Amino acid sequence: MVRFVVVALFFDALAPLLPYMADGNAISVQQFQSLLGACYLVFALSQLASASIIAVLGVYRAIALSSLSMSGVGLVMCLAEDAMVFSSMFLTLFACNGVGANATRVALRTASSEAGFKRLLAWITGAVEIKQMAMPVVVAAITAAFGWRWALAALVLPVLLVGGWMQLMPRQWPAAQANAVTSGWIKIASTRTFLMPTLIAAAFEIGFSPVSARLPFILSTELALSPLMTGLVLSCSSAAVAAGLLISGYLATSRSSRSLINLGLLLLCTGLCCTVAGTQFGWHYAVSGMIVMQTACGFIVIPCAADAINTVEVDRVRASALFGFVQPVVCGLAVAFAALIPGSGTVVALLMMALSLCLMVLLLAYRQ
Repeated sequence: MVRFVVVALFFDALAPLLPYMADGNAISVQQFQSLLGACYLVFALSQLASASIIAVLGVYRAIALSSLSMSGVGLVMCLAEDAMVFSSMFLTLFACNGVGANATRVALRTASSEAGFKRLLAWITGAVEIKQMAMPVVVAAITAAFGWRWALAALVLPVLLVGGWMQLMPRQWPAAQANAVTSGWIKIASTRTFLMPTLIAAAFEIGFSPVSARLPFILSTELALSPLMTGLVLSCSSAAVAAGLLISGYLATSRSSRSLINLGLLLLCTGLCCTVAGTQFGWHYAVSGMIVMQTACGFIVIPCAADAINTVEVDRVRASALFGFVQPVVCGLAVAFAALIPGSGTVVALLMMALSLCLMVLLLAYRQ
């Protein structure tokens, strides 16, 4: 759990540093955007590769070594002054995180019941969203005072401490499962109990990811809001997402996954209607609609993730790896596809939200 929070905050806090990293290593904006796209692909692929690594090391040792590896890579990035070295380390950072992310999901699920996992995952993610509201300010202050390299080093330190603590603390490490008999990848992927929640979560990401990626640009560029107002609106967005996650976690033990997903679907419909109203009555409605739509994340992605990996323990690592592979791939493709659609950011967000809603309704109807 501690690893989940620390690493999530690490990657969230990287965002304000990205322009300084690019400048510090003589990487153009276009090149850095391409690098970020490659990072998402590496992260997705490393989730698949993590199944074999976890089978050899075991879940908890994989988490510890992943955190330590990320720390070492992060420190090299602090020292790098060559674009090639920096880019290689940046990609490696996401690869290491892919292994740790999958192992952490499996560890949380193994340590809790199905309903308990949904509550735990929702509340931890909600806590990260709350802390995320303050992290950009903290990182910006360190960068202004000492530069981005020291800010990155400050972010690396908690990851290093968590990895070292997990590796050194006295405990009986669970046995690895290198020789365990697991189901094949195709069999797991084609199992209805895995396939349907994975597709439903992916359908939601088709709308969620482009909206999240475009909202800062809509606020600062299309609406010409000041940096302060843009930051306040984005903080409200993070607070809304956190509220959705915390509420869904509270309801997880008393409501079924289908009930939670229906609530998320209602929020998605509400957000879509508000965004449509925004095209006629002002940007306040459109931005409010996008924020309401983002709030649905906790009600849709969390129960879908829990259902997808709710399988026999020996298959859990591969099921979690497949789920973790599909989601970032769909996110990246959705953002890339949205970039090809002509029109304002609000119109593009509206179209992607409508597409997401239609796909979710079809999948939920088929799931019955």
